[in-house]
Amino acid sequence: MITTYAGQGTEWLARNDDLSPRTDNVHMLLAGEVALLKGKAWIANQDRGAIHRSPALQPQESRVLLTLDWAESSA
Repeated sequence: MITTYAGQGTEWLARNDDLSPRTDNVHMLLAGEVALLKGKAWIANQDRGAIHRSPALQPQESRVLLTLDWAESSA
């Protein structure tokens, strides 16, 4: 899960039907929006993890975000 409290939101890429990223189609979450992004470790999602990145910030610009990652413990 990822959300931005202040500043520019996280950017993510759409995928083509063949699951390759479409760099011509960058989407951005707005501050306050929440995204649930499946990673490559998600069951039945191997090699299909979400592609996301932090946006380029201008000098003196900042952002506050929260990410929560779920990881299965082997213990």
